[in-house]
Amino acid sequence: DQATRGFMAQKLIEIINHPGTPENSFPFPKIESDNFEEAIDEAIIMAKKNIHAIEEVSQPNFKNIVEALELSSETLDKLTTVFFNLYHACADENIEKAAPSISEKLADYSNDIQLSEKLFQQIKNVYEQKENLNQEEKKLLEETYKSFTRNGALLNETDKENLRKIDRELASISPQYSSNLLKATNAFKLNITDEKEL
Repeated sequence: DQATRGFMAQKLIEIINHPGTPENSFPFPKIESDNFEEAIDEAIIMAKKNIHAIEEVSQPNFKNIVEALELSSETLDKLTTVFFNLYHACADENIEKAAPSISEKLADYSNDIQLSEKLFQQIKNVYEQKENLNQEEKKLLEETYKSFTRNGALLNETDKENLRKIDRELASISPQYSSNLLKATNAFKLNITDEKEL
């Protein structure tokens, strides 16, 4: 039921965040493939709360905007890294079934961030006082600013909505392409009849 799935999603998040392994590597044998979508849903909610807090900062600076943005989706980033590694390497039925929906949700989440006027304005506020930063901070700030402008932050509302539709469509198509490619790879056979070719 829903309560059980929610509990299992929280368990997966706990495993991902606190793996208890050498070097904190992901404990793949403990990861169950049927809980990813609920866990990613929860991680998106967590990340959005962090983004909302960044949008509401009254005195923006590098630490409370740019650095906070880098850390805002840490759990989500870990979950998606594990999910797509499994998807591309050894996807089972649960992962293949969840991939299109997860990809669309991630595309929507990414657009909610990259196309947020309030968030981009906070980044611009920091960008306009970048002379006060050290080289490493300037580099991250510039990369963040470029990422937003290149992904549609300066578009008008109509163009932003068109971009959302395109990204959502691409997100739904991409897993199907990867699935077809994996199936073709797994189905490939090379019959060698000449012993010299071995």
